[in-house]
Amino acid sequence: GVHEIVKSAFDDYRLDLNLISRNKKFSEVLKIIEKDIFKAYQKFEDKNKNSVYTIFNSSMLYETGWHNKMDTNITVYAPFIDRVERGKSVLKGQYHDRTTINTLLSSEMDELSKNGKADHVIHNYNEFNTQKQVMDIDQIIIDNYIKYHYEN
Repeated sequence: GVHEIVKSAFDDYRLDLNLISRNKKFSEVLKIIEKDIFKAYQKFEDKNKNSVYTIFNSSMLYETGWHNKMDTNITVYAPFIDRVERGKSVLKGQYHDRTTINTLLSSEMDELSKNGKADHVIHNYNEFNTQKQVMDIDQIIIDNYIKYHYEN
């Protein structure tokens, strides 16, 4: 049942990504904790209610269908090796082995499919000016906020 799935995903009260990836339980665990994740995010939004927007960072946004709960979706399109390195950095050295990172990345939706679902795509390759793309998207979101909140 639910208790066994959650119990099998944690080791000493910490989410153990090795257990999740080995047992293919990641999507099941996300379904179980989804309500708590969004409750925590709502608290974060409430605390930052004077901000034009907040960012919900998730590598599983599209796979879980959570993108449907967002006002705007931005995808970063990057080379696979960069995504592996970013994964290592996000996991703060807990899981350095390539197998775990590759398993987690392979559970993600294909990059081109993600791009097709996104409202905006940031191309994070050497030949693209990433900072300009981010600034342009930021301005679009701010313009839409002003239009929605002040012009209606």
